[in-house]
Amino acid sequence: MSPAILLAACVAVAVSGDGESLFVRVCLDCHRPGSESAVDLESADSRTRRALTAAKAVRDGLMPPWLPGPGSASLRAPRDLSDSDRLALAEWLEAGARVTRPLPPTSDATDGIACMRIAAVEGWSAGAAPEMQLRSFAVPLNNARPMRVRGVRLVCQSPGAVHSVSLLADTGGYATRLDASDPEAGYDAPGDIGLRASGSEGAASRLDPSWVLPPGFALEIPSQSTLVVEAHAEGRGKSESAACRVDLIAAVPGSTIVRAHSFSRLRPATIPECARAVAVMVRAAANAQTIEVVATSPDGARTLLLNIPRWNDRFSEPWVFDPPVPLDTGSLLSVEWTRDPEAPEIPPTSHAAAMSEPTVVVLAAP
Repeated sequence: MSPAILLAACVAVAVSGDGESLFVRVCLDCHRPGSESAVDLESADSRTRRALTAAKAVRDGLMPPWLPGPGSASLRAPRDLSDSDRLALAEWLEAGARVTRPLPPTSDATDGIACMRIAAVEGWSAGAAPEMQLRSFAVPLNNARPMRVRGVRLVCQSPGAVHSVSLLADTGGYATRLDASDPEAGYDAPGDIGLRASGSEGAASRLDPSWVLPPGFALEIPSQSTLVVEAHAEGRGKSESAACRVDLIAAVPGSTIVRAHSFSRLRPATIPECARAVAVMVRAAANAQTIEVVATSPDGARTLLLNIPRWNDRFSEPWVFDPPVPLDTGSLLSVEWTRDPEAPEIPPTSHAAAMSEPTVVVLAAP
């Protein structure tokens, strides 16, 4: 074999190996049988059938889905790829997506037991129109004592139909009254209560169906709460069930309780004491283009917690900081965003209009 051919062969092997490693690191967890992505790439047959489509999605920047960009605080399990990594993954897929070693077992990020399984969404069918749809559900927990949970696991009847769920604890009966007043399953409004935004008790998405806080942190749900479940479903050309279950993952004793801070551009939030930002959730409509979540300390120093250069509500998920980000006493949490000039006008009666001003929840612990 000539030196040139040998060099080309070595480069091909290196690129193929890199692509395979990238596939395992950034693709496999989502693309397994029964996953919420609804696209299986685990078996050799399914990879062969879908390899070229997957390669185009990688080259076009649609996959792997990851919205945070440069400047964001360090986040858990990032799926962003450099240009060279993206090329290596696409070329490996185009070459047949051949796996040369045993695939690792499915990872379970929850590492815990469900303290309660909840039929969160029942009786709702997502319409066929290719758009994001929203509905909220009031689910009584009947918990005699406060519950400390570390995370949320999402399990859907039709994988891929439900994009995300976000949770909020209601102790005043507000969501129950709204649910009772709507003749359909759930009620036709976002799951916020007053100034508290949905997501204050956690969230999960088809991109992160087993979402957990870092070890040693927990959310506390008050006794006798009703869990408000705000569900987002995506129309996929046919009417299909959006039924789903959420499992609340038990926290270990002695965990530090995180507190939810809800804010928007119009209504920033102030951190009353030194804290650590543990997780962040963003809810915005398709009219948003760029989104920045900023913490500004009393001396004017700015920390960019989350930078999203190009918002896409289909790729949104709850993010966890790794490690947690220190926040000074008196720090101001705010969100800055720009509109997408190419986005169509939002009808004032739609859910998107109610969410046209992005809302952010930061979970922070002392």
